[in-house]
Amino acid sequence: MEFITAAIDLKEAGVASAGHIHLPEVVIYYDKDFKGSEYRTNLNVLFVGGVWNDQISSIVVVSGQWQFYLHRDFVEPLGPVLGPGYYPWVEAVGIRNDQVSSFRCVGY
Repeated sequence: MEFITAAIDLKEAGVASAGHIHLPEVVIYYDKDFKGSEYRTNLNVLFVGGVWNDQISSIVVVSGQWQFYLHRDFVEPLGPVLGPGYYPWVEAVGIRNDQVSSFRCVGY
């Protein structure tokens, strides 16, 4: 995979500094209904790379608040910020199918 990632700034994302740290986590899927290849991460993804670019069709947000973008480097947000939950079809939440090129955690 050719993902270009960047560490999440835990303070900026609102993760408490005391006690156990539970990192934000998201799983993206190549196809609708959580089918096809999957990629699980707790990192910001500046560019999803060749094989994944414009191919994301479903998402599971395990924890955190995630924003998805049309272009690499977090340019042009797609749809709303997604919180924990299952999103079997991105278009149902206002994200155009097969259009995501980058994503990041914007809150926790």
